[in-house]
Amino acid sequence: MERDEWLATSNSYNYIDAPNSNLICCICRNPYVEPMTTRTCSHTFCYDCIHYAMRTSAHCPIDRSPISPDDLVFADPIVRHLVDELTVQCPQQPAGCSHICQRQLLASHVKESCIFVRIPCPDDTCDKELLRKDAVHDARCVHRLVKCERCMLEVELQELEKHNDSCWARTDICPSCDAEIPRSELSTHDALCPDAIISCTHSSNGCPWTGTRRSMLESHTPTCPYEAIKGFFKRNDSKMSRLTEENHMLRQKLDASEGMMEIMRHELQVVKAALGPWARPHGTYPLWPRGQSGENIGPSQDDTSSNPLPTTDHVAPSQGNPNTITPSLADIASYFPPALNDSDLSEHDHTSQSPLPGTSIFSRPPSISPHADLNAPPQPLASARITPVAPLNLSTTLPGALSGIRESIVTLAASHDALWRLTELAVATEAARTNEEVSAMRSVVNGLRMQVHAMMMDRNALVTGGEPGDARRAMGGAGFGAGVGGVMGGWPAVNRFYPHPPNLSHPPIPPSSVTKL
Repeated sequence: MERDEWLATSNSYNYIDAPNSNLICCICRNPYVEPMTTRTCSHTFCYDCIHYAMRTSAHCPIDRSPISPDDLVFADPIVRHLVDELTVQCPQQPAGCSHICQRQLLASHVKESCIFVRIPCPDDTCDKELLRKDAVHDARCVHRLVKCERCMLEVELQELEKHNDSCWARTDICPSCDAEIPRSELSTHDALCPDAIISCTHSSNGCPWTGTRRSMLESHTPTCPYEAIKGFFKRNDSKMSRLTEENHMLRQKLDASEGMMEIMRHELQVVKAALGPWARPHGTYPLWPRGQSGENIGPSQDDTSSNPLPTTDHVAPSQGNPNTITPSLADIASYFPPALNDSDLSEHDHTSQSPLPGTSIFSRPPSISPHADLNAPPQPLASARITPVAPLNLSTTLPGALSGIRESIVTLAASHDALWRLTELAVATEAARTNEEVSAMRSVVNGLRMQVHAMMMDRNALVTGGEPGDARRAMGGAGFGAGVGGVMGGWPAVNRFYPHPPNLSHPPIPPSSVTKL
């Protein structure tokens, strides 16, 4: 079947109604074009679709069964008639053709009767194309050049009508004076036509007069009240123009300033939240000499009263976000122990300098009785053991407080280093004393072991029928005598009396079966 180039694919048709789903090709998802059916699986596809698919894989696109070009045959006539009778639009519909017909008749319409199809020029000397509607009534070539009668410009025949509408040499009638004016001079004539209806030149200043240009120049201008003060209007317009520009620039600067102020307000709120109790309104901060930033970190004379911490009555509320609450001075001071009075300090010094009798810094802590009540609550340490800490001075500046805290940390580090050295010395001394006690206890345990061994040997000798003193004599002075008997002259023999002598009917127990210590 011969097909035109524009009918090479199945998506070249514009269907009026939705086609039946049974007539849709599973490859291109459009109605069949020249449907072909496989002999092996009886599946139907478009002619171009199935041949293109077989170039990639020689299998059926639906069930993947192997097929070859010889297995393809044209579909049943009923299927071909169904797809050919579908209603379609002309492919030149965007150009203006509104023809609707069956798909099998569309090829003849496009080839013979569609006036919006481009065909070769009927002139044998022209190799261009034109629409069929332009070559129906005139066999002459529409691409030949013709000369305009007004401007003598050469244009193509098919563009002559468009050129006549915009030709600069064409004359038009002025609507005001009915004069025939060339189109190229029409805009200039409108600005100078004496019969044109215009407004007064001072209409922007408030003059309501309207009339012809001739009457304005002859009668209205000499009598117009705004004409006498036109100089004032000119200077006023110039001044207003400058003021407008200045206002525009000032408005831009104001917007930028408001943006910067909003940023600074946000940053100030962040700084106030970070400073906490040190964030105070302007004018309430005391002067703090630079040389005293780290010297006086303790309480001042005013702080020795019943309430050493400064109150927060003089702290003004934050002027920023109302939801932001500045912490009071008592909030941060509550994390530090209270200051001690002079009597507490003197008692602490007296107690720390007078330890308990018979104790030293290297003495062991008092032992805990094994019968003590373990469920009893722990007893608090004596108040004399608490090292006084200087309260935080909130009346100074933040750099001064930080400097005082740093000096306190340096002092604490030095004290910690000295305490570590003393603790190391005490631990070494205690370890040496413990080693000596362990050695003494080891000697005592060794002597007890030798005594128990001798007693067991005497018992074994009595059981086996030997003399009770043979065990000690057999050990000699090297073992037992060197330990205790070597100095004391030996342990005296102890006479033991058993109420029931061993039964002689039984054989004696061999010494090897007796357990030795």
